[in-house]
Formats: sequence, C-alpha cells, structure tokens
Amino acid sequence: MRVALSSALVCAIGFVAAAFISAFAPSAGAVIAELFFNAALVCLIIVSSALALTLWRRSLGRFAPTLICLLAWASVIVGGRLGLWSAVADWRFYRHANDYVRVVQSVRDGTIEIGKSDSPSIIVPNALPPNTQKALAERCTDGSLLVEFLDEGSSFSGHTGYLFRDSAPLNSCSDAKSAARQNWHLHRVKKNWYRFAN
Repeated sequence: MRVALSSALVCAIGFVAAAFISAFAPSAGAVIAELFFNAALVCLIIVSSALALTLWRRSLGRFAPTLICLLAWASVIVGGRLGLWSAVADWRFYRHANDYVRVVQSVRDGTIEIGKSDSPSIIVPNALPPNTQKALAERCTDGSLLVEFLDEGSSFSGHTGYLFRDSAPLNSCSDAKSAARQNWHLHRVKKNWYRFAN
C-alpha cells in the first residue's frame, strides 16, 4: 500500500504541475505530460481501489491513494472553474503583450504582409510571440483586422490562444475557420483582445 500511496502522490503532483505548466507555457510536451499523468491517475484509482477492497482492514487509510488521485482531479477541475488557469494564461499574455501588439502593428503598417482576399494569411514564425504555434491574420470586408494567435500544444488540448480584432463585428470576416465563428469561448482580456478556447 505504501507503493500505491507514494505513486499516487507523485502522479497527483505531476498532474497538477502539468496543468499549471500547460496554462503558463503551453507546449506539446506539457500537454503530453498532463495526458500521461491523467492516465496514470486512472490506473492508480483502479488498482488502489481494488487493493483497498480486497485487503479488508478496519483502517480507512487503505483508501488514501484513491482519495489523493480524486483530490488531484478535483483540484484541477475546481481551479479551472474558479478561473485559476485563465488567470495564469492572462498573466502570461500581459507579460508578453508588447510582442502581440508588435505583430498586430506590423500587420497594420504592412511590414508583415497579408493577402488582400477574405482568407487568412499565416504569419511567419520568426515574428510570433513566445509559446505561439502559429498566427493567422485577415483583413475583413469592412477593412478591420482580425489576428489569431494559436498557443503551442493547441492541437492536443483543443485550440487555445488570443484573438485581436478591431471594433468591427466578428461576423464581418468571411473565413469559416476563424475562432470567433466556431463558437469558441471568448474571454475579453483587454480592449480588442480576447482569449479563446474550445
């Protein structure tokens, strides 16, 4: 039972740490670590519950590994519901806000060229802010600008990132792949800037 308890503690700490790292510095490695620790927690719950039920003793301590695993899951879920992971991601955005603004300004003044059509243009990788996998820029039919910054690791954990838009309505841009038109959850970070997730 000591092995199950120590394994549960290691996996619980690893799972919570991987969830924090995924919010703070999203990457494929962080998402894979989170998935690994999640699978390990599932296995530990099954094994430790089976051991606790078969090795019948009067002590409630036999359920400690199962409770630790469930507490790790609950802490990540409750942290998400309370906005902890969004707050960490927003802090990361504010920390690199100048990098995001620089890209938008470069698109506006033509330093970074985008197509004239209604389809989005991919922005070159050396111009991207830290922890950004790719960015799409589109000039809408009314002349406003829409720039999406996809976080690294987005393909594993769903799509997350930041969206800049001028004051025009989001539906004035015609690209069907835009975050705003796929019913992604938008959270306003500051004027004209949103965090999106699906």
